[in-house]
Amino acid sequence: FDPANAIKATIVRPVDSGSIGETDVYGAQQHAPLLEIKIPYN
Repeated sequence: FDPANAIKATIVRPVDSGSIGETDVYGAQQHAPLLEIKIPYN
């Protein structure tokens, strides 16, 4: 594969994964806040 650039982000969750009240065990819906971040590119 060709080299690529990437960004890794960690988002604090209100409850632990798999705990009572957790609605997103795998964190698949946690990306929404990241959609507002402006990332400069050339």
